[in-house]
Amino acid sequence: MPLYVYVFLTLSLSVAGQLFLKTGMLRAGDRLSETAGQAQSWLPVMTSLWVWAGLICWAGSTVFWMVALSRSPLSHIHGLNALSYVLIPLIASLCFGEVLHLRHWIGFVCITVGVILILNPDLLQVGHGPS
Repeated sequence: MPLYVYVFLTLSLSVAGQLFLKTGMLRAGDRLSETAGQAQSWLPVMTSLWVWAGLICWAGSTVFWMVALSRSPLSHIHGLNALSYVLIPLIASLCFGEVLHLRHWIGFVCITVGVILILNPDLLQVGHGPS
């Protein structure tokens, strides 16, 4: 498979993992806060299928990331992970009703521009044109 497929799978599973964990904690988290400090307080969390789905996604994400690392310089592909800082809040706003403020949108633009610059280093080359 091409490198971008592994990076896409890494990013997709990482984002899905965060969303599944959030869903699991929303469902089990209320019980966790009610029984904080008690041994059984983590039982609803550890038996949540949503939490387990999130952990499995993270494990899958790690496997695909290791394959991607074996095929490309870390400095080149690591910037793509920053897209999770854009995708997770956007999807969380749709799924969980989380509010995005202007500072989020400014950050999204900065991150996206940064990723574009990392993937296209020729954009900032000085004297790269014809002579």
